[in-house]
Amino acid sequence: MKSRISEIAIVNELSIDRDYPYEIINYLDIASVDKGQILEVTELNLKDTPSRAKRIVRSNDILISTVRPNLKHFCFIKNQPPNTIASTGFAVITVKQADPYYVYCLLTTSQYTEYLSAIADSHTSAYPAFNPDVIENSIFEFPPIEQQKAVTSILLNLENKIELNRKMNETLEAIAKAIFRSWFVDFDPVHAKAACKKPVGMDDATAALFPDSFEDSELGRIPLGWEVLTIADVCNFQNGYAFKSKELSDLDIDSYRVFKMGNIEKGGGFKRNGSNSYILKQKCHDIIRYLLKKSDLLMCMTDMKSSMALLGHTALMDVDDEYIVNQRVGRITAKDKSTVNYPYLYVLSNSPEFIQSLRSRANSGVQVNLSTAEILSTKILLPNKEIHGKYNDIAENIFEKIFINNFETEILIKIRDMLLPKLISGEIKAM
Repeated sequence: MKSRISEIAIVNELSIDRDYPYEIINYLDIASVDKGQILEVTELNLKDTPSRAKRIVRSNDILISTVRPNLKHFCFIKNQPPNTIASTGFAVITVKQADPYYVYCLLTTSQYTEYLSAIADSHTSAYPAFNPDVIENSIFEFPPIEQQKAVTSILLNLENKIELNRKMNETLEAIAKAIFRSWFVDFDPVHAKAACKKPVGMDDATAALFPDSFEDSELGRIPLGWEVLTIADVCNFQNGYAFKSKELSDLDIDSYRVFKMGNIEKGGGFKRNGSNSYILKQKCHDIIRYLLKKSDLLMCMTDMKSSMALLGHTALMDVDDEYIVNQRVGRITAKDKSTVNYPYLYVLSNSPEFIQSLRSRANSGVQVNLSTAEILSTKILLPNKEIHGKYNDIAENIFEKIFINNFETEILIKIRDMLLPKLISGEIKAM
């Protein structure tokens, strides 16, 4: 049975008014949502909220950005608290007479996103957008509710596994960061030994590797015998290749992916869906030296001063020979992995202390940039090889598990994207 969305759902049903009961809100801006994920939620006092913070959001609602729909800022709301508010840049769809997740799948297929993008692009505006009534007037085929639920059951199982992998990776990375901070920032084992105590949770062999006193350095008090070096002393650095826009494509056919600054998460990390640019392999014979390898570290070298969130942060490449690095991103590789390896460098380069130091030496303008020279001259603290080796053994095992989860997630996403249109069209039966 065919129905308009307006017949089975309400778009932008509720907005904040004078009777709104919460003084604190959890705010979702357009940038907070990306390709089905909620990246961050900002807690704000109601009286300090921006004027666009108006849309009341409830569980099972669907959020689709009406601005630049090709960027796929959409998500399905599962377990957000009742004080969740979305920007007026979203269309908030509340489903009344269908399976909500099934409707979400209909409204986020590549075909429908292309349709919304074409309408938005038809407006001569710096920010292509469409009116929410475009969604309201859209007509879809709706099978019986039992079939809708069967389809969503399959797709939700895939989504839940993808989400589980993401949370598992967050936990694993948090462990690597916690050990790093304890050993190399707070110096807990050294403080314990200086107080004639055994470091908590550490075996005798590992504890014996740490000194029991400190010495002065240009970075302040550091464990005795550790070194202060520069990035240039222990790492190689390579600027990305300056692609011309006409060389790039959005088709993944015999191509390499292009790693851009959008592939770096806020706060550090690899955002695989942060760029959809490709370059034909046949065009890359002369630039193959820019092809990325597993465990390469990629640093963001530019950002906007008004909303600086990426500058200096790094991502860790988890696969060989799939990406070529673009300009405004620098590749960092260790000269001698026994002295310093990628787990130490990755956690270090995303630590607050490192980022603060690096950004303090960036140029100051509307667009803030890090020069190669400033990056290479950044001073870092290194323990002796034995302690570094012990941390590397622990952290490398952690990151290998993360890499495996990422690989599995990539496969699950491909399966989901392949199944979605076939299940919805009925080409593959869910029952």
